Amino acid sequence: MGEQKMTDIPGLHRKMTRLKETPPGGAVKLVLLRAEDDLIVSELFLLPSETLAGHAVNYSTLQVFNKGTDGSKSDKIAEIAFTLGEDRVAYVPFPIPIDTAYEQVLKGEVLEFQKIEAAGGMNLPADVLDFGVKFKKPAVA
Repeated sequence: MGEQKMTDIPGLHRKMTRLKETPPGGAVKLVLLRAEDDLIVSELFLLPSETLAGHAVNYSTLQVFNKGTDGSKSDKIAEIAFTLGEDRVAYVPFPIPIDTAYEQVLKGEVLEFQKIEAAGGMNLPADVLDFGVKFKKPAVA
C-alpha cells in the first residue's frame, strides 16, 4: 500500500494564509498554492484584524486568480471591492464571492491573491485569508 496523499482524503480541505499589512498605495501579489491534483475552490473568506471601511474613491479590490502552470493564465476565481458601503467588522470572517465558471483548478496550476487599488487605495490590515478546496476531478462537459 502506498503513502496516502492529501488528495486521497475526500471533503473540504482548509488553508489559511496570513496577509501582510499594506498601506494605501501598496499593491500586493501573493502565491497561495500550487495544485497537487485537480481541485475546486469552494470557499474563500477574509478574516480582518481591523474594521474595514469601504470608500467611494480610495478603495481596494481583493482578487484570487488562477495563473495556470506558467503565469500566463488570468482566470479570476474570486473578487470583492471595498467600495462605499462594503464595510467589514474586525475578527468576523466574511466570504469573498467565487465565480463558479473559474472555480476548477487543474493539477500544477497556481493560485494567486492580489490587492488592487483605485485612486489612493485603502489600508489593508494584517489579515488572514482562509480558503477551502475539494480535491476531485472536475466534471467533464
